[in-house]
Amino acid sequence: MTPQPPPSLVVLGGGTFGTSLAAALARTGRPVTLVVRDPQVVASIQTRRVNEKYLPDARLPKGIHATAEIAVAASAQAVFLAVPSHSLLATAGLLQPLLRPGTVVLNLAKGLHEHHITLDRALQQVLPHCAVGALKGPNFARPLLHGAPTGMTLALPPGVAPGRGQAWFQGSNVQVEEHADVSGIEFVAAVKNVIAIAMGLCDAIEDNPNTRFMVVSKLIAEAHRLVGHFGYDPSVMFTFAGLGDMLMTSLNDASRNRTLGLLIGRGFDFVGQTGGPVMEGRKATRLLAAHTQTEADRFPIVHHLDQVFSAGLSPQAFYQRVTKPAL
Repeated sequence: MTPQPPPSLVVLGGGTFGTSLAAALARTGRPVTLVVRDPQVVASIQTRRVNEKYLPDARLPKGIHATAEIAVAASAQAVFLAVPSHSLLATAGLLQPLLRPGTVVLNLAKGLHEHHITLDRALQQVLPHCAVGALKGPNFARPLLHGAPTGMTLALPPGVAPGRGQAWFQGSNVQVEEHADVSGIEFVAAVKNVIAIAMGLCDAIEDNPNTRFMVVSKLIAEAHRLVGHFGYDPSVMFTFAGLGDMLMTSLNDASRNRTLGLLIGRGFDFVGQTGGPVMEGRKATRLLAAHTQTEADRFPIVHHLDQVFSAGLSPQAFYQRVTKPAL
């Protein structure tokens, strides 16, 4: 009997993180297809095993096949969406006629949606015939690429066999924990962006460990209340995607959202800025504030940060409100 080929894994998005994830998956010995828009990047990976645009100094492991053809996703058992949140639904629309019923689609982007709140629910509207899940965690691309032990939370919907996702990473440097609350994992992964901006802003005003860990404790407590308010499983807080990512993103200067907070605290004029973490952070803060408007006293940090973005609240005033004793 001819042995069956390993399940087909497709990573869509050849940026820094998508390439690093493909490298981690390839270490398992499974064939991995990396879909990249730029033909020059495809050529550099295929001929030299190097992503010349995003990771020119890193050699990729064997087993990664790069292509610019999104149609390869038609034969995939799992598709990893490593694209920015603002292009996520457009990308899903391209996949919609290609994917077979039951294909697992895992979102790596972190953000909130204007109408559906969590990105998985928005994706499910575009891909109703697929099993939409989430893959999140406290990880930066380069350590993942270079084989550092890395934790990720894999949230899968009902109907996907437990352990299936863990098997995809068996033999790699990624430790996978599975969780059943897909929307909860999506939500907590987006909340950490707001938490990181607030932490960076406070650190810019007062850089000492006493204040820092008082503030981070308040931030985590507010994130926990937000999870409960929106009706998600409280255990999502105690996952790699929850507490793990909150701490890393809030306290590590390589974090874009923490850096945004530091810049705001140091007087950076973000008015009129619409791209990158400014857009992501402002949107998440605005949506959380809008959906908790009647209970602003339970979520003061979110509402104070929203006032920084929308009402001209000064960084110093934000810091004073966050650090004052709770009534």
